[in-house]
Amino acid sequence: MSDVRNKPCMSHYPDFDHHCASKGQGCEYYESEEYNNIEVFSLTFYKADDDGNELLNDDGSVKIFLANNYDYSYLADGLEESLLTEKPDD
Repeated sequence: MSDVRNKPCMSHYPDFDHHCASKGQGCEYYESEEYNNIEVFSLTFYKADDDGNELLNDDGSVKIFLANNYDYSYLADGLEESLLTEKPDD
């Protein structure tokens, strides 16, 4: 078999059976294990009355709040990577 550097590894294409992505040896699909934790980056809140009506700004948009110095990192506990989608650019 020819040199498979910079070719997909066996995790993505079984034909390349001697090249393993877990070793990070040339697989273009390789993702570093350095980023194997899911964390909470930002969380916003809004206020609503008992009927579910949002508190609004003067322009009619929903008034958004932050919770400073509140640890909500537990929200990512048990979250699987397969449930994540990348946020599109605004």
